[in-house]
Amino acid sequence: FREKKKEVMKNLETVIRRKSTEKSDISFHLREEDKAIPSGKGTRVKTTHYIECSVGNADGGKNTVSAMEAGELPRRLQDLEGIKYLISEDEYNTKRQEILNAV
Repeated sequence: FREKKKEVMKNLETVIRRKSTEKSDISFHLREEDKAIPSGKGTRVKTTHYIECSVGNADGGKNTVSAMEAGELPRRLQDLEGIKYLISEDEYNTKRQEILNAV
């Protein structure tokens, strides 16, 4: 499974890099986020991969669009709340802010 995942990610990175060079005002980026999930056997880590797209605008700046699905924000905040007891208050606050900034 790990080898197949590495192969898929490498191919995805190649496509993203190629697509980003096709137009000067659009670029794509891979982002991954790890989430600790409590389970009966301890804590496991779930990694979510995102493709972000930055689009140039009229003033030369960039607008970043994340692939966050509708309803994902409340779910991610609820998941974080569920593991709050496993992490420090600083880690919790940092992660919460990261989630809110991803919108």
